[in-house]
Order: sequence, then C-alpha cells, then structure tokens
Amino acid sequence: MFNKDVLDALIREFGIQNAILYCKMEARKSELMLQDSVDRGEIGSSEWEYERDFWKENEKELSNNVKIKKDGEFIRVTTKQPKSNHRDKAVVLRKTSR
Repeated sequence: MFNKDVLDALIREFGIQNAILYCKMEARKSELMLQDSVDRGEIGSSEWEYERDFWKENEKELSNNVKIKKDGEFIRVTTKQPKSNHRDKAVVLRKTSR
C-alpha cells in the first residue's frame, strides 16, 4: 500500500483534522529518523527524506484546502494527485458522530 492510499484511508476513517495531525506527526517522526541516521553516518537515508517530504507536503496541502463551515462541519476538501498525475480530485466529507 502506498502512502497516498494510507492517507486516503485515514481521511475516510478518522476525518480531515485527524489526518492533518497524523501527517504532521509522521513528518516529524521521519525528520527525527533522518537526523538519527545522518548522525550515525548511515548511507541511504533518502527514504526518510522522502517520507518526511511526503507527509509534510500533504499536511500543508490538506490544511490549505480544507473549507469549514462556521459550525465546524467540513464541506469540501480538494486534494491534488501526486505531481506525476495533475488531475484534481474532490472529496466531499460529512461530519460524523462519535
């Protein structure tokens, strides 16, 4: 499963705000892991760079594209596909009760 598939599943299951937080946390974790591998002189830390950049980029994209009604209900989120595929995808979400 690719990161984008994971993110889409998290959005569906936990909602946009929690997915944004997850992206932020995952980016930070990858940044810490990258710094640790650099500190230890490991070669091949580019995977951590990729992970950090992916999650950080998606956190910003989701944060910038969320439109919220005054009552806090999400109306519409527009996300872009990875740069290799420039089609836009619209996702309509409803507030769920817990």
